[in-house]
Amino acid sequence: MSRYINALKSFGLLTVITIAVFFTSCNKDLDKLDVQSDAEFAIPLFYGKLTLLDIIKSGSDSSSLIIDNDGNMTFHYSGDIVSRNSKEIYSTIPPILAFITDTVFGFPIKLSNNIKLKKASLTDGVLGFSLQSKHTQDVKVTITIPELTKNGQPWTVTQNLYYTGSVPVSALILPQSIAGWKLDLPGDSLHVHYKAIKADGTPDTLSQVILAGQNLKFSYVEGYFGYEVFPVKRDTIYLDIYKNLLGGELNFEDPRVRITLYNSFGFPLRCKTNIAKFRGSNGQLYDLQSPFVTNGFDFKYPPLDQVGKTVLTKFDFDKTNSNMNDIINSSPIYMDYQIDAVANPDSDPNNIGFMTDSSTFLVNVSVDLPLKGRAKDFRIDGDYEANFGKLDGFTAAEFKLITENEMPVDMKLQMYFIDGAGVVLDSLFGKEQLLVEAAPVDANGEVNGINKKENYINCTGSQLDAIRHSKKVSLKAFLSTNLNGTIPVNIKSTQGLNIKMGVKAKIKSKL
Repeated sequence: MSRYINALKSFGLLTVITIAVFFTSCNKDLDKLDVQSDAEFAIPLFYGKLTLLDIIKSGSDSSSLIIDNDGNMTFHYSGDIVSRNSKEIYSTIPPILAFITDTVFGFPIKLSNNIKLKKASLTDGVLGFSLQSKHTQDVKVTITIPELTKNGQPWTVTQNLYYTGSVPVSALILPQSIAGWKLDLPGDSLHVHYKAIKADGTPDTLSQVILAGQNLKFSYVEGYFGYEVFPVKRDTIYLDIYKNLLGGELNFEDPRVRITLYNSFGFPLRCKTNIAKFRGSNGQLYDLQSPFVTNGFDFKYPPLDQVGKTVLTKFDFDKTNSNMNDIINSSPIYMDYQIDAVANPDSDPNNIGFMTDSSTFLVNVSVDLPLKGRAKDFRIDGDYEANFGKLDGFTAAEFKLITENEMPVDMKLQMYFIDGAGVVLDSLFGKEQLLVEAAPVDANGEVNGINKKENYINCTGSQLDAIRHSKKVSLKAFLSTNLNGTIPVNIKSTQGLNIKMGVKAKIKSKL
């Protein structure tokens, strides 16, 4: 609404504009005013229409304006967009080192971040073994890992240990790539089966079997990912909406803080709000208060049958679940916040999820102010350089201003004429005047008509003399929504204002 208010200064300058236009050119014909005498002329000055969207686009507010298909507008103040991906959080599976103490030996894959692995599709990594035999004959060793498969076949390797007259006999199974292989651990454990067949054909055991795996990377992992906190950096959102508020009231009907998360991780995530404070224009700090600040709220995530899908969560702190209305209507300057995304917040090991090497969550916090609300004597001021020396030929003037307003906003105006020393010479009115009347609205605050108003502004000889010697014009405009700002109204992009203006002027001599 700040763009709207700021740009309305152009309407607040209507009289200044018309005087300036009077000495340059006439835009379009106005309703003709009859010439009363040889020394009195009726002159059209200005005719035009400006939509509310034009007004907003001409403003200087740094917020971005969102317009829906129905013309409803929302000012959107956004914090930084923060993303975290699986490579940052779970970059690799840690090295595996296991001492195999039996011909069938199982051990859990203990990964970082408390992951209990169920399945994985590997894109890199190697496996190797160290073997040792104390048998005084050759031994043929076959090792199989049933949970590691490719094209339905388990990973298998064979190695001979040749007895050469002394024990122990040692051998290495050099690291072999397992890129393209799949892990499937229904019982949470990886099993190593080995057969040691001596040269005489009898099975036996080895004195040492060591498994080593490293550089294991994945394109897909499934399992329980454990309780983990992913911090989102602290940020500040500046609200420019009140920077022109010099007096009066400005109240939004449905303000909100929105947290938006795009998530392709397939496990539960909960938002934990650590900091959410607003600083009011008076310097006071206001905490965002809500049960969802205290307890958090859950983000959506794709289920196991939707791997690769990104799901969207939009959560609003609004007037139904927080003190947002009280905060926003205290004219805050900025919001300071810091949140965390918590994985598996309930620490339920039965919550089996997934991630891929491209899984990402992207989070954004914004303050959104839909243009529905109330304003009462919302004041804007402006000082403008002026030169009215060409008024020397006038002894009196009457300006006729016709407005047709589609916006649910009244505008009162006062102008002061100031000389080069900063002295106020005169004012346009005895007190501010209502020049534009708000369009009518229904019970829902929707505009349902147009308000047409005619204004006659008389400038006496003494006023013209003051205007003639002024070097600056000081404008004070006061804006109110319907019924003096007592009911909320909805302001749309298509609404605007038609303006017509003319002047009936007396001059010292016939032109």
